[in-house]
Parts: sequence; C-alpha cells; structure tokens
Amino acid sequence: MPAEYDSEDKLRTIHHFVPQSYLRRFARADKPTQIYTYEINREPYSPNIQSIAGQRDFYTHTDDSGNETAALENVFAEIDDKGAQVLQILDRTEDGFINLEEEQKADLYYYIAHLHTRNLQQRKYLAEAYGQMSLAQMQFIASEKEAFHQMAKEAHGDNYTYDMGESARQSLINGDLKVNFDPMSEHFLGATLDNAQHLYLILMKLKRAALVTITEGSLRFVTSDNPVTHYLENEDPRRVMGVGYVNAIFQLPISP
Repeated sequence: MPAEYDSEDKLRTIHHFVPQSYLRRFARADKPTQIYTYEINREPYSPNIQSIAGQRDFYTHTDDSGNETAALENVFAEIDDKGAQVLQILDRTEDGFINLEEEQKADLYYYIAHLHTRNLQQRKYLAEAYGQMSLAQMQFIASEKEAFHQMAKEAHGDNYTYDMGESARQSLINGDLKVNFDPMSEHFLGATLDNAQHLYLILMKLKRAALVTITEGSLRFVTSDNPVTHYLENEDPRRVMGVGYVNAIFQLPISP
C-alpha cells in the first residue's frame, strides 16, 4: 500500500463511492472544483466535488483485532488511481482500435467492477433482498403451526405465551411483518466486495470492451452514483430472463 496513505487519517471522513478523479471529468468548465448535481424533487445545485457521491465512514469496518479501521478506503484509493491512469491513456488515444496491455486491462476491469458495486444503492439492494429472503424463510416456518410454536417457545423461554406466538405467526402469514437489515452493516460491505470480485473475474475472462467516443452532436452524458450501467440489446431474447453479467454490455461514460 502506498506510504502516503494513513488509515487513521481516513476514519470519520467522507469515503467516496464515486472517485473524485472520475467526478472531475464532469466538473463545471467555469468552476472545476464543482459539479452539477441532480436529485429527485430538488432543483439542480452545484456542490464541491469533495462533498458529493460519498458518505462518512462508508468503508470503515472492524479488523481482526476488533479495532475500527478505514484501511479499505486506502485500497480503493489505489484502485481508483490505477483506473484513472488507464482512462488518461484513453484520453490521449485517437478514435479507433486500442490494444491495452494485460496489466492495463486488469486495472480497468477492476476499476469498473468496483465502481459498479461499491455504492450505497448496491448495499440497499442487497439488504432488501436479504430481508425478503429472510421473511420468506420465516413465512415457511410459520406455515407449520406446531413447529413454529415450538421454535418460538425455545427462543423466548418463560416469557413465551401461546397467544403471543400465534399473533406473530398470523402476522407473518398475512405479510404484516417486514424484515429489515441495515445496508451500512459490515455484512453488506463484504457482499459488495464479493460481487466486485465476481464481476472482475467475468470481465477478465471475456476480455472485450467497446470504447465509443462522440465528438459532435447535442447529446451529453450524465454520470451517476453508480456510473457503470449494464444492459442487453433490445432484440436479445435473453432479456426476459434478466440482464445478469455474463452476456451484458457494460457502459462507463468517461466525459460529458
């Protein structure tokens, strides 16, 4: 890890899930430290790049010694730096075919994989999916009346009453109860890291990328807190089964 990074300096600071080096590509021409920002039900505004697309202690976690650490923020800083260097190569390359070195391909795909998975929306999605799966499991148990009451009695001990258990069971069956998980928990931080590794291995195995530039026209790209989009072409028959990763087209805008 580069010596200039001090993990302790990163605690209680804003950790960016969209790198500042990437955001600067979309900065205002008249104020290069600011970027136009659009949110639902709010007028556009122009904050400093340092304060946008990030959250305090977003990557802070507990290490093996039981101490809080933000060392992961330093790891992402290194990934972002290498990815930015590859984007700079693309900036200097004229339109046409470019054959990147294997290390450069790895840096680019690793950068893309983490950009796509490390944001708040991805954690919320995972937390919601986990909650839905947990609820489905609990509803399955609740469908077996005697087994449910036996498990509930063992869990609550002397505080358990049949009426209390039956009320909870009916609430589960009727869908009145929800199971919610905190997307900021370390479990979902780890899940996003696992997803990034999975996506990176797929991209490295496929080793294909189409880099398209538009030099004329009125259209402008707008990036987001998850700047990497993936999709299937409209006529692709696999669309009905969902997008997935293996057959998807990945898109990363690198300038307006």
